[in-house]
Amino acid sequence: MKIKMLIIIVAVLISGINLYPIICLNDIECAFNPSPGKAILRTNMIDGSTHFLMAKAHIALLLAEYEKTANNQVEFDFLTSNAYCDNAIKELKAALDDYANARTIGEKLGYNPAQVQLLKTATFSNLKSQYNSDIFNKVTAYLQSGDILGIYAKNIENLKTILGLLETITTQLQNDLQPPAEDYWKLLEKEAEATLFGNLATVLGSPIVKEQCPK
Repeated sequence: MKIKMLIIIVAVLISGINLYPIICLNDIECAFNPSPGKAILRTNMIDGSTHFLMAKAHIALLLAEYEKTANNQVEFDFLTSNAYCDNAIKELKAALDDYANARTIGEKLGYNPAQVQLLKTATFSNLKSQYNSDIFNKVTAYLQSGDILGIYAKNIENLKTILGLLETITTQLQNDLQPPAEDYWKLLEKEAEATLFGNLATVLGSPIVKEQCPK
């Protein structure tokens, strides 16, 4: 199974997601108590999402370099692949810093009880058939317990997993070893899961808390 086929599968999964203009983990900060610090938290989340999307772009280019080798006339380009991998790592580390800062601010702000109650009483079951069921269940479990900080923590965990995979690949590339296909498959799988998780948190959580968002 080549990367191209896995990309098609991931695209089909993503087609079930309504991508918001603000894609990952934004607009659910309304669940926190009103404070000037909430604006900084929001900026951190937007910056983190921007860096994550840039990392995704470099990952896509890295995967494309691997896919080129399906043509027997094209040799694997270690230099270009390593550059894409390095760029993805840099963007991912920046995203992790932004997300970690946002989580720290959220812990200091604390939750707004009224917003948490809205989440706990929300019904998501009628939407389940529209989305990846495993990730849907994970996201709704956090939302229905009012655990936005848990969502932030899980997002950070997801990105650290991707970072670890990229670091494994870059080590091989720097030693002039072509990474096995399985490493690329796992990278694409985990990147897609992280994207879906962050997007679903926004798609499902934002309409509930944003309508009565305390400033």
